[in-house]
Amino acid sequence: HVWGNLSCSLYILPSTEKKYAKEFEKAVQNLRYGTIGINVWTGLGYSMSTPWGAHPGNTLRDIQSGIGFVHNPHFLDNIEKSIYRAPFQLLMGTKLPWFAGSKNSDQFWKMVCQFETEPNVASTTGLLW
Repeated sequence: HVWGNLSCSLYILPSTEKKYAKEFEKAVQNLRYGTIGINVWTGLGYSMSTPWGAHPGNTLRDIQSGIGFVHNPHFLDNIEKSIYRAPFQLLMGTKLPWFAGSKNSDQFWKMVCQFETEPNVASTTGLLW
């Protein structure tokens, strides 16, 4: 069990999604997160003009990821979740550092650790390569 219900990302190959389309859609609908990214980082949802917040149902006794939504320019009522979808692809065959088999994964995670232990301009610049 994972504590919190703000957001989660799912990554799925097109062939797998096609093969298990009904099961996948049911799984997404059953997820209790305020923002769900399918083949996309949920942090992008924070910058979009859609609501951002925890899945409904939290209480002050069990606050989890908060109560309510922000970034609701259309004043939508009774929001359950925002779902973002993107195709599963990488530009020019690039493997991002958090994907298995990435050539720069080791170096990237070393820079993340450096940033976490000593946040400064140098450690931030290293992450933006």
